[in-house]
Amino acid sequence: MKTSTKTSVFAAGLLLAMGRLSTAQASADLIKIYSPIVEEGELEFELRGHGSLARPSSNSDVQAHRFEISYGVNSWWATGLFGEMQQNPGSGIRYAVTGFENIFQLTPQGKYWVDFGLYLEYNRGARKDDTDEFEIKLLFEKQVRPFIFTVNLAFAQETGRNATTGVGFEYTAVAKAPVGHGIDLGVQVLGEMGKIGHFEPFPRQQFAVGPVLSGSTRIGNLPGKLKYEIGYLFGTGASARGLPKYILEYEFPF
Repeated sequence: MKTSTKTSVFAAGLLLAMGRLSTAQASADLIKIYSPIVEEGELEFELRGHGSLARPSSNSDVQAHRFEISYGVNSWWATGLFGEMQQNPGSGIRYAVTGFENIFQLTPQGKYWVDFGLYLEYNRGARKDDTDEFEIKLLFEKQVRPFIFTVNLAFAQETGRNATTGVGFEYTAVAKAPVGHGIDLGVQVLGEMGKIGHFEPFPRQQFAVGPVLSGSTRIGNLPGKLKYEIGYLFGTGASARGLPKYILEYEFPF
């Protein structure tokens, strides 16, 4: 497949995903699965969004879109800043969150049975009565050719005037494999179990699973590459009926 054709196919899929997002929203920042591998000297600009399509009996569609800049400071540390726009039921889209994130690669790639890293994030609410949040993620990755398995385990604690008590636990994982022409096809799962020590019964937990398509392409003579991911996850139980998602990343050495 020629690069121009591949780019056109990707653009069509992305527009379809964004069309669905224009009328729906997402409930949690679980759509991106972080690899523990840090790329030293790489500057990255990212745009991603996700939606949560409510079930017919509910009117609780939501959406969020995040824009971010990050940099691989050295071989084991990458850091970034981001802002997030959100739209909740019955309200317009607004700037909601400013955040600071760090990824620490804790093991050399491929040296042990599994690659391991740590993700730290702090979110600051844009309004005075918004809650802030501190999040820690354990990052795992294992390659068993042709598959790559990546798992994130997240622990989040709210802070601020309206914060809830307890540490929330969320998880997300993906298994993907190449299907040719620089494109990977995978299956992603995500879930929110509730507060540690007070997990919800499974039928009341948030859970979704579905296909994701990812890859990368060059843009003319520009340095670096454009990476993309689009997907649609199907919710079960208490979850939304659908979770469309997209991720765009432009990366280049700096």
